[in-house]
Amino acid sequence: MAAAATTNGTEMSADALGAKVRALPEGQRRGVLFRAIRDAGPSGASCQSITAMQEAAPTNGNPTWNAVCDDTTQWSIVLTADQSASVTGPGPITIKK
Repeated sequence: MAAAATTNGTEMSADALGAKVRALPEGQRRGVLFRAIRDAGPSGASCQSITAMQEAAPTNGNPTWNAVCDDTTQWSIVLTADQSASVTGPGPITIKK
C-alpha cells in the first residue's frame, strides 16, 4: 500500500527527501513514519505509536526506514521522488529499540 506524504508543492528527489527526514529530530522523524503507516490503510490504522525505528538499506535506490508500532509489528517505509511513501507491513519485528 502507498501513503502520500505531505508536500509543499516543490519538486524534490527521493534522496533529498530522505536527507530531510534523516535530519529531523528523532520525535519528528517518528511522527513522519507514524503518519505514513497510519495513512497506509486499515492495517496501519491501529498503530498508536512508533516504539522503534531504524534506517534500512535503500530499496531500489530510495531511502528506506523500518519502524515498529506498539512493540508488536514492523513496517517498511520507502520514500519516493514524488514525495510519497510506499508502506509495507505489518510483519515480524527484526529491529531492536
